[in-house]
Amino acid sequence: MENKETIPLNWSGIEIEVIFKRSYSEIYEKIYGYVLSHIEIRSVRPHHAPLPITDTGFRSIFMTEPEVLEHGGAVNLVLSLLEERAKSEAWTKANEKAKQYQLF
Repeated sequence: MENKETIPLNWSGIEIEVIFKRSYSEIYEKIYGYVLSHIEIRSVRPHHAPLPITDTGFRSIFMTEPEVLEHGGAVNLVLSLLEERAKSEAWTKANEKAKQYQLF
């Protein structure tokens, strides 16, 4: 059985899919003594919509399970990354530019 969970998420009007694989590698766990998790983030609607953490609408993150749990789980981790990076000047400028295109 695959240990993968797909979680839908809506952030600022963008539909996102968070795919969380708790244990990515059994060998990693045997060597290091803890689980290596994998999180995929995809913007679904609009398809490939840029996000503060990726210009392409896709991001892959490898992180130890203790680190994921420290953030309150995969969804909370993704939300905190999005919110933190959304405060950046680069994202603010890109977002404003995209809104101007919508006027036409």
